[in-house]
Formats: sequence, C-alpha cells, structure tokens
Amino acid sequence: MANGHNFLTSPSPDALQSAVFERVSERAGDQPASILYIENNEHRMDNVADTWAANYRPLRLRVTNFNTVVGECHDQIADPGALLDVLTRRRLIDRALRTITDRGLLEDAHLYREHFTDLITELEGEGYHSPEAVRDLVENSELPPEKADILSNVYEVFYNLRQDGVGDDVYTLSEAYRTVLESDAPLTEVFPHVDVVVISGFYELSHHEKVFLQRLAGAFPVYISLPLADTATPTDGANQITADAMETYLDIAGPPTTIVPDSSNPLVNVAGELYTPTPGVDEDTTSPDQIHWYSAPTPDREVRQVARRIRKQLADGADPDDILVVIPGLISYQEQVADIFEAANIESVGFSNKLLYQTYAGRAMLDLADLCVDDTRTDTIARLATNPVVTIGRDNADVDRSAIADLARRLPTVDTDRLLEELDEDSAEALEHLFQVTSDAEAAGADDIVEAVRTVFETVDLSENVDTIEAGATSFDARMEVASYNRVEKVLDAVEFVAERFGMDDPIEEVYDALEKVRVPPPSQPTLDVVEIVGPRDAYMQSYSHLYFVGLTEQDFPVEQDRPIFFERMFDDIPEISLTDDRAEARYQFATLLSGAESVYITTPETSFDDDDLLESSILDELARVTGLEPSPDELGNAVPEDVQRALRHHQGRASREEAVTHAADSGAFSRQQAERVVAGARCAESRADAELSPHDAQLDSELVAELHGERGPYSPTQLKDYAQCGYAYYMNRILGIEAPDEFHLEPQKVDLGSLVHDIFEEFYQGLQDDHGEPVHLTEYDRGDLEERLLEQTRASLADADIEFDDVFYERWLEQLLAGLATPDANEYFGDGQPHQGTDRGLFVRFLDAEYDDNDDVPAWFEVPMDFDDSEGGEITVTTPDGRQIPVGGFIDRVSLREQDDGTIEGLVHDYKTSDPETIQTIDGIEFQLPLYTLATRAELTAQHGDALGTVDGQFYVTEPPTDVTRKWSLQYYIERNDGTDEDFERFLTETVPSRVGAIADGIENGAFQTTTLPPKEAGCHYCDYRDVCDVRHHQRQEIIQQMDQSGASGYVPQRARDGSFLDTIGGEDE
Repeated sequence: MANGHNFLTSPSPDALQSAVFERVSERAGDQPASILYIENNEHRMDNVADTWAANYRPLRLRVTNFNTVVGECHDQIADPGALLDVLTRRRLIDRALRTITDRGLLEDAHLYREHFTDLITELEGEGYHSPEAVRDLVENSELPPEKADILSNVYEVFYNLRQDGVGDDVYTLSEAYRTVLESDAPLTEVFPHVDVVVISGFYELSHHEKVFLQRLAGAFPVYISLPLADTATPTDGANQITADAMETYLDIAGPPTTIVPDSSNPLVNVAGELYTPTPGVDEDTTSPDQIHWYSAPTPDREVRQVARRIRKQLADGADPDDILVVIPGLISYQEQVADIFEAANIESVGFSNKLLYQTYAGRAMLDLADLCVDDTRTDTIARLATNPVVTIGRDNADVDRSAIADLARRLPTVDTDRLLEELDEDSAEALEHLFQVTSDAEAAGADDIVEAVRTVFETVDLSENVDTIEAGATSFDARMEVASYNRVEKVLDAVEFVAERFGMDDPIEEVYDALEKVRVPPPSQPTLDVVEIVGPRDAYMQSYSHLYFVGLTEQDFPVEQDRPIFFERMFDDIPEISLTDDRAEARYQFATLLSGAESVYITTPETSFDDDDLLESSILDELARVTGLEPSPDELGNAVPEDVQRALRHHQGRASREEAVTHAADSGAFSRQQAERVVAGARCAESRADAELSPHDAQLDSELVAELHGERGPYSPTQLKDYAQCGYAYYMNRILGIEAPDEFHLEPQKVDLGSLVHDIFEEFYQGLQDDHGEPVHLTEYDRGDLEERLLEQTRASLADADIEFDDVFYERWLEQLLAGLATPDANEYFGDGQPHQGTDRGLFVRFLDAEYDDNDDVPAWFEVPMDFDDSEGGEITVTTPDGRQIPVGGFIDRVSLREQDDGTIEGLVHDYKTSDPETIQTIDGIEFQLPLYTLATRAELTAQHGDALGTVDGQFYVTEPPTDVTRKWSLQYYIERNDGTDEDFERFLTETVPSRVGAIADGIENGAFQTTTLPPKEAGCHYCDYRDVCDVRHHQRQEIIQQMDQSGASGYVPQRARDGSFLDTIGGEDE
C-alpha cells in the first residue's frame, strides 16, 4: 500500500474480486455509491454488482466505466451537454474522408473509414485534440511528407466539421477528458459521496486514462485490481501487454500484493509458464487432466462435440451458471451454436453483435437499399418476397408472395421486366409501385434522401411489422429484430444530421454505405441458470468451473487487424501512438481465462464454414510446449443423437462399437429404438467400407426384384445406359419409382426443344414419302419448295407441341432455327442484320444444305421401330455369345441407304443429338443406341436384300442451334481410325455389345444395384437426382471392380470404368 492505495493481483479473478470487496468494504462508509467501481469489462458489470449485493449492502457499490465517470465530471465542471454519439461521429469522419478525396489527396478515402477512425481515436486518446497539435506531431515524425499531409488534412477537416456542425452542448469524449484534466476543480467536490475508487482489470491505459487515474488517486484511496497469469513476473510471459499500465499502477500504489487462491489449480501453473523461458515438457509427459483439446473436421462437428460434453455435465448435476463457452469468432458461430444447443436441450444465451443481414429486418433494409442503388435484381425480389417482416402490396391487394418468389428465383437476375409480365395483375402492380418508390429514392438529393429511404421502408410496412414484433417480443430473436430496426433508424438519423449540414455527393450511395457494415448490439438477457456464450473480451476476469474455448484458430484468435500498409507504416512512423498489440492481448486473455477455470476444453475445426482450410492458433503451439497437450478425436458418450454414428469410427470391431452404443443408450443419450437404428447404421457403414459387395450395397434377391420390377418389357437402349451409368440410380428410378419433382420452367428446356427439332425433321421427311422405307431424294425437289415445306412443318409441329412461350428466349430460339428459311414474306423469323450469333442462316437452312451435299446416303426410314414393323415396342432379340436371348426395343431416328455401283446396298443409322456426344462412350459400354440400332437395321436389311447387302453402320447426327449441323465419325470408321479392321467392327457389334447387354440384364434380374463404378463426371453424379441419399465411394472404384471380377458377382462394369478400353484390344488409341 502506498499513500492509502492498494494494488492487488492474482491468477484467480474470483479470489481477486473477493479480496478487493473485503478491503473496500472496510474502507468505505455505508452511504449509497460510496464505492466507485470502474470496470474494464462492461459485460461483467451486472455480475460484479450482483456478487457484491449477495454479500454486502447493495447500494454502497456503484459499477461503471471510465467514460461515464469522465462524462459526469465534465457535466459538473462545464455546462451540461451530450456526448457525441458514435454513429454521428462515424458519419462526420466519412464526410471528412470524402472531402479529402475531392481535394485529390487520397482516392476513395472513405473506403478506409474504419482505419482512419481507429487512428483518430488513438490520436485523441493520447492527448492530440486540435489540428495544430496533430500537424506538429506528424511533421516531427518519420512519416513521409505526403502521408503527413493526408493525416493532417483528415483530422483538420473532421475537427472543423465537428466544430461547425455540432452545437456547443455536444462534446466528444476527448474534449470531455481535456476539460476535466485541465480543470482545477477537486474531484472530491464532483463526487462528494465517494469514499474509495476501484480500478478493475485495465491491462492497457490511454494517455487520458493514465492522467485521470492520477487525478483520482490524488482525491481518493484507489484499489487497483489486475489478474495476472504469473504474479511472480507481472510484466513477462503472457502478462507482457500489462507492462505500460503496470508503470502507472506501481507509481500510484507501489508493488502489488498477490492474492493466493484458496485451493491449488494446476492450470495456474500452466498459464504462468506460457511465453516464458521455461523449458518445454518431455515427449512422454502427460498433460494435466484439467485441460483437453479436441480437433474436429468442421465447425458443425466441433459445436456438436461441445454440446455433447455440456449436456453430459448438466446431466451429471453441473450448474449451468458454472459453464462458460468462449468463441473468438462468435459472429460466425452464433447461429450454428444456437441451433445445436437448442437441439441438445441446452439453455444458453449468446452475447455477440449481429451483422445487419443476420436479422430479417436488417436483411430487408439492406435489400431495399440495394434496390435503390443498383439495377433491380430478381434474387433481391425473391428475398424480399419471402421475408416475414416485409409486406408487398396494399392491404386489399391479392398479392401472391409465393409466386413472386418462385418466379424471381427462376428468372435471370436482371430480367425484372419478364417477372412483371409473368405475374398476376395485383402482384405486378405491387412490385411496380415498389420499384417506383425505390427509383424516387435513388434520385433524391441530400436534403431528402433519408426521408425517401424511410418511405421505401414504409412501402413494405417495415415499421408496422417490426412494431408488431415488439409488442410481443419475448424471445431473444424477436427482440433482436426490433434492435436491428432501431439501430438502422439511429444510423439514418446520423446520416440525416450530416447531410442537412454538409450535403452529400451521392446521397443514396452514401446511405447504402452507412448501412452495409452496421452491427447490432444484442439486447440484455438474463444469465441465471443458463450457459453463457461470449467472446474473449466479454469473458475477461470471469471465473468458471468449466471453460470451453471454441474455434481457437489462427483466423480468429488472435484477431489481427488487416490494415493496409499505409496505416501499418503510419503507426510505425509515429511512436507516440500505437494500437493494441492483438497477439499480446490474445495471449493475456487466454492465460487469465485458463488460470481462472477448474477445467478447460479447447476445440479447433480443420475447415471453416466455407470449407477453407484453417490453422490452429499459434497459442496452442505454446500450450502444447508447456503441457504436452495434443488434439484428440471425438469420443462416444452421452451425445446428441447426430454425433454418435460418426463417433463409432474410433471403436475398432463390431463388438466394441455396439457396446459403446449400448452404453450411450443406457446413459440416456437416446432411446432404445434410436440405438437399434444406430447399430443398423453402423453395420451398414462397416459393410459399405469393404469393397466386397453385401446386402448393404443394394444387392436384392431376384424374387424381390421380380416383384418390385413387375412385368418387364424389352430393354430400351436408354434403360441399358441408365444401368450402365449407375445401378443404384436405376434402382431408385426404375424399380422404386422415386423421381425428382417436376420443375417449373419459364422457358422451353433444351431437351424438349431438341426433341421437337428432331420430330420436325422426321415429319418433314415423312411428308415426302408415300410409304415407310421409300427412299427420299431431295435433289428431285425444288429447293424453295422444300424450304417452304420445312417452314410449314415447323409451324404445325409447334402448334401440336403446345410449348409456345411469349418471351425473348423463345423468340431467339425460333430465329436460330428459321433464319434465312423460305422468304421474308413467308417467314417472320427470316431475320435482318445478324440476329444469330453473327450469321443470318439458321439451323434448318444449314440442315438442308447438309442433306443436299450428302446425297449419296438417301434417307428411307424415320422414327422406325427396331423391328421395322408397326409394333408398339419395336422388340428384337439380342443373342449373347453364350446363347442367351435378351429382348431389346426402341425407335431408330433415321436409316439411310446407299447403292454402290456394283449393286450392293449399304445402310447407315443416324441417331440425332442436340449436343456433341462422345463416341468413345459407345465404344466402351456406356451408350447403346447406335450399336443396337445398327444390329436391328442390319437384320431388317439382310431380310430385304440378302447377299446384296453390304456394310451397315451407325453415326451420330448433331443438330444443335444456332448453327451446328455435324455428322460424327461412324462406328466402323471410328474403329478403323484407331487401327481396327472390319473384323474388329464385326466383333464389336456381334460379340462385345451383346455380352454387355447380357451382363446388364443379368445384373438387373439378379438384383445387383450397387452404385456406379464410373468416375463421377462420366456417371453424372453432380447432376444426379439421388446424390443426397447416395453413398457412392469413388475412391474404392478399382477395388470394387476387382472384387466383382474375382467373386463373379452379378452386375455390369462398363469398360469405361476400367483402366483399359475396347480400342486396346485392336491395338489402337483413343482419339
């Protein structure tokens, strides 16, 4: 003690607070507010007052902060006034920075508003209150002249704006300090009721705070309370950040008195050794039982693990008031934590600011402001239509919010005109009114901008809807909605205040900028009998039996400000000012929390919420050095049900896993029925993890397949392809009949349009025939007549198809088909200029060109059944090499004939495609249309022409709008190009393809519906309707194939899934 002052330290915040309470109670009188308790951590003020009230007369102690005390002193010494609020100060700084940009000193200076705000705050905190003082400081520093000039000008403009725009009754915090510190008024007269002052937890002090503290010490006995990780070395190790404040404390009160906790705690020793020269532990050292570290793959798993442990502690009788969850990145985690804790029945309260967009009201205001600033976007409209605090349309209007949202989501983001056209009259009228109001706001001047923005809010009844929430706001979420709306109202007040006095360059842009980064402080919440969730700053100086430190990654702890080099160097070049050392602060916070807890549980995720890789906090490296602590995996216990199955992977063997599940069920983690499902799921996972196929790999009994599949007709080539790509998808779709819901589309889909184009070609040619199979020689017709026929056929097919859409996409598609066809008088889509991606000749003109150019192949059959009869399914029989006959059916797009000079007839199958197919997928067993159509055509032509028949081949015919008309290499030519022979082509058609068809039929009939063995891209996994319920394991593909080959299991493995290709059997290479 020096001059009646006390300086107390301890590694235990609880022991420290108890000692302070005992001493000041003896020193102070009994009158109200005789103890002035100035607390650094505002979050714990209520806790301090409650703890005092539980043991002493409540009214004797008043808990407050430095700024409030200084403000009260200012009002006593000077005329009473009001402190300049933070939001108005921020807008003044923003206006100053825009002025600096107008002067040409720094481009887009307002983008650095947060950094300049920190800089100005630091300058004023260190006693630089005037433009002259700041200019003297920077001119005598090591700052380059241009940077010194920028900083001087920014402060000068801000200072003048404040002086000119704010009345004399409004003061800044720095002005309050200056007034108080320059006054000779005794503080005993300002606070006549105070007997003793407590300074609690200030590990850093600004210049103003140091001087004011000296004034307090000259007037009252002062008790200084500061937790230290290692009281023997108060400014070393994790305590380094306290060194500057420690000088002031020592000067006032002399050497500190250490308060020793009542009971020993190994964690105190751990905290004291952090960042000291203490040798690290040996590799064999076991870390203290009181500290644990769990590493999770994702934040979701991490939070679930924490919830699991807390739930167990509560079930074992722990008091929720003794549990504290500290999360450095709380803004990112808070919604996940709230949902998971609620699912685990853990009563909790979180104390974190929310970003504006994290509330419905805030999201609505941002979206409405966005409509005022940028071109209207349909995704913004969709969000507004589904926002529960937004009303679209007047009370008597029949506005279909669901239709608005559904249409808006499906349209291109900029196509609001189409949105209005497609909506019903009331809905469209409501949106048009909203668009008009936002357009008025965009055009508003500085004097009217805030009123215009509020009018936008009123158009959707935002204020009224929030008032309705406030009337029944009992839940935290409801009160948060009200808080976010009120916060924006205050921001708009600040914008209006500055705009009326100093104008704006771009009013609506500045309003949007003011709203974009608004944070909403949480409303007050009761903390009794609940688990608290806070950030490190709010956790400071609080002791808990069970401390959870969640998300301890380098990204979030320590949080190091990402400042531009301009600002980093500015602090380096002006030694009189400095920002908090984030890394040193984090070390101190961590160490003091560690020493104040009985048990500590640390968690780290391997990836972020956005799936980015994360590094563990460097603090954990130091903790591992002094303890030997290492991260451990999940462990099974009394968990929320979602945790258990993943946790089982750490139990080797079925017996161990099922014993663990039984234990978890016995301890009440879940019901017996849930335990049975978990056991079944674990057995399934165990089987699926093995490459050998089991009943868990969709291996069904053949009798069950027959019952489920019903009466099977012939296999279609598409059906064969579906199974070849993935047996599981085939099972879900064709056997269980589980289909994705039909999607509503605002324009024709490519697959439908492609089919329509091919139907037009078929009907066009059939119109030139008297009988099926009659060759059609186009050269016998007049070209102009053919174009008119094709145009008329298009109109007729469009009418029959009933797919007309009144929109720009449909019109563009018709132009791409019909440009240049027939004459402009006959064809409204004939075209002018270059409407077709640089060409005035559409797809149908190019199709006729191609047909004329290749007149050796004469088309004869169109959309013909594979048996070339009038049967419904076109069934034929494919005979496998082992003699099995497989029924196959379908329709062939087109068959052409060519007569050679020697009288030989050749056939060519065409399969129309609207996109460019890969022939190799046919060669290697995924596609079956061309080879099966070719076999069917060969059989028919053999019957017709006998020995006169030559080669029958097949090729893809690509007709893709706007201009692509291409015939791919035929199957035979493709094989020949890869060094194959006629014999290889024959083997492919008569042996390889039938073998594949037989293997597929065998797999289906014997219930082999395992997931695909193809690579994910070729299997189409990304677009599969069943991807969310599929457990395909691509990393085991080759192992599964090997097991199937060795066991002779039913099922089909495409050659494409294997390492080789059919082409390898002929010595060729893929093109």
